[in-house]
Amino acid sequence: MSKTQDRAKFCSQMQLLSVSEVADILGITQRHVYRLIANGQIIAPIKIVRSFRFRRSDIELWISMDCPSRKKFEASKKGVKK
Repeated sequence: MSKTQDRAKFCSQMQLLSVSEVADILGITQRHVYRLIANGQIIAPIKIVRSFRFRRSDIELWISMDCPSRKKFEASKKGVKK
């Protein structure tokens, strides 16, 4: 199995979304997702090699919270876990 196939299988098992998939869910461009990442306006992505991935559950929670900034999301997420 190639590294690309291994990565795809891992992402599938972990329910990780690509920037493209997140863009589709949000109805915006991939470039806009990268801008949101850079400005801290979207949840922190997971960096795998040279690509960003997002946990599906975190994206769904972030959307249900009306898309707060990364800082607010992380603070409220910590409060939920306690």
